[in-house]
Amino acid sequence: MNTVEVRFGSVCHKIYLADDLIEQAGRILQRYNFERHALIVTDSRVGGIYSGILEGSLSGARYRVDVAELPGRTAENLDEATRIVVDKANACAFKPGGAIVALGGSTITRVVRSCIATHFKEAFFVKVPTTLFDQVDSSAMRSEIAPRVVLIDFTTLETLPGRELSNGMAEVIKYGVLRDKYFCEFLQENAGAIKRQDHEMLKRIVTRACEIEAAIFQEFPDLRDAERILRFGCAIAEAVQRSDESGQYKYGDALAIAMARLVQIGERIGITPPDVRAKVHRVLKTFDLPIVAGGIDRSRIMSALTDILPVHESEAAGGPAVSLMVPRAMGKVEFVPDIPLTVIEASLAE
Repeated sequence: MNTVEVRFGSVCHKIYLADDLIEQAGRILQRYNFERHALIVTDSRVGGIYSGILEGSLSGARYRVDVAELPGRTAENLDEATRIVVDKANACAFKPGGAIVALGGSTITRVVRSCIATHFKEAFFVKVPTTLFDQVDSSAMRSEIAPRVVLIDFTTLETLPGRELSNGMAEVIKYGVLRDKYFCEFLQENAGAIKRQDHEMLKRIVTRACEIEAAIFQEFPDLRDAERILRFGCAIAEAVQRSDESGQYKYGDALAIAMARLVQIGERIGITPPDVRAKVHRVLKTFDLPIVAGGIDRSRIMSALTDILPVHESEAAGGPAVSLMVPRAMGKVEFVPDIPLTVIEASLAE
């Protein structure tokens, strides 16, 4: 079993990584001090595969266990999903200091965060991610409500649909762009094995992504500085998704488009070398990720982006501008406070 500690300030969150880790969940959680009542939150697809295993492991460790299983696509409706989970918690007399366990992908994690924020602030948050994206998603640790423990069971990737692989690879690639050019080269060189979902290869890339995330938090004791780096691409990705009325782009697709546009923006303002743009575009295309937001009018994306980011008048930019992180080199990004909106809009057309 591998472990990665993510520290910011006096707070420490621990990531455990191994095969068949769900079966060991009860033994691992015994190391932590919380009420011996666990509420598992999952959806019908993931729950049908893993909730029985997790429930057995926790029960075997003498935890009282209840399951809130959200049917179908209910988890996508945050308010409705939160209501169902809260009703289940009340029905089973969930103790405030017990554990709420998110078993599933990023949608389930979002539901659990909502429940903790609104009703169970004293709950011990455990995350058991079952998609590649959620196993490496930095936003979980950046949230005000971050999991105390993350249990990454590599065997869950064996049931991962192919579409979810490319979605998760966008976040994996982002870590290389942020802090490790050799990691990007490794992904490019081993693309065949990764796309075949070779088990050992997936273990390596998930572990490395978690290590990079932890290193960024360690490098920047001020959480705001770490967040600024880890949010690389997030604003443009969110703008793409808000503008995508047809729903053709998953978040990983939108993040890939954002990274591709940011290297274009960086090149236009003289920060990003042309070879970086070529390398980023190549690795994204290798994993079947889009680099342009086809089918979406760029004016819609710009409108969404200016709702997301504060716009300021800048003498240096010669007009309205926003602040963004752009690549300085492979494995290094830089905060640029004054990027003209005209440059961003032009990059969306390329």
